[in-house]
Amino acid sequence: MPGGPSAGGGGGIGGTKRNNFAGIALTAFSAFGGILFGYDTGVINGVKEMKDWLRTFGYPDPSAPSGYSISSANESLVVSILSAGTFFGALLGAPMAGIGPTHF
Repeated sequence: MPGGPSAGGGGGIGGTKRNNFAGIALTAFSAFGGILFGYDTGVINGVKEMKDWLRTFGYPDPSAPSGYSISSANESLVVSILSAGTFFGALLGAPMAGIGPTHF
């Protein structure tokens, strides 16, 4: 039989509803990760514009609307560190959950 069993439709994994659901679930899970990454980036950008945060970590700048500013190098460093923190926090979440108590 030229083409093997996949050409005739016999063999392989098959097109069951379970396999379709697994594909949809994996796709939705991946998309949800992208949504959370975008939300995280939006939160970081919102925090960078807060007057109290700029007053604490920035420097006085009379030309800025809030009266304080932060250099672009420090701003990119803050975004990078927070993004790295979310990455490593996600990696360590499951092992740390297994160490702690299961009931409170």
